[in-house]
Amino acid sequence: TELAYMAAMLRDKHEVLLVDAQSRDIDNEKLQGIIDDFKPDVSVLSSATFQSWRCFPLTTRHITNAAPLLKGIKILTGPHGSYRTGVFQNYFDIVIKGEPEEAVVKIVNNDWADLQGVGFKTDNGWVERPGTNSVRDYDALPFPAYELLPEKQIRKLDIFQINTTRGCPYVCTFCVRTMWGRIYRKMSPENLAKQVRFIKDNFGFER
Repeated sequence: TELAYMAAMLRDKHEVLLVDAQSRDIDNEKLQGIIDDFKPDVSVLSSATFQSWRCFPLTTRHITNAAPLLKGIKILTGPHGSYRTGVFQNYFDIVIKGEPEEAVVKIVNNDWADLQGVGFKTDNGWVERPGTNSVRDYDALPFPAYELLPEKQIRKLDIFQINTTRGCPYVCTFCVRTMWGRIYRKMSPENLAKQVRFIKDNFGFER
């Protein structure tokens, strides 16, 4: 979902391509062709813990195998980079810790001199700034740019997930709290209703 949020925040000033490789069953060879055709100045790769929650090394291998396919400035977001930023320093130019939407916009717009919660390459080696990025006002985010995904990809879904909250004050050992933080934030009922209506009207979901 965060990639769709980022696409929505960037598309007014930048040409954006949104690729959901997992649900479209895109392997590395197909992904390489898509990236080569688009020729991006910045590539953002994200992963979700539930895709491989049992094994951090397995997901790390998937991420590092995909990294060489990317073009331009290579940025990693998601829980794996948030948890072990330095693990990916040989594969990415920038790794964002925490919620990435506002941070990626700052980086793409070259306005991130004071950005915290990020690891990045320099001429003198890898630098990590402390902190974690967090979107304080959930309703300030635009609707995710789901329409940039192929319509047939969305219409084949049996269910459509909307994330309505972020953060949790508890400390369960199995949870990736390094990604979402401990401050609980929620989407307003009004915003949720608008998103449900938008999805229903545009993608054919009836209930």
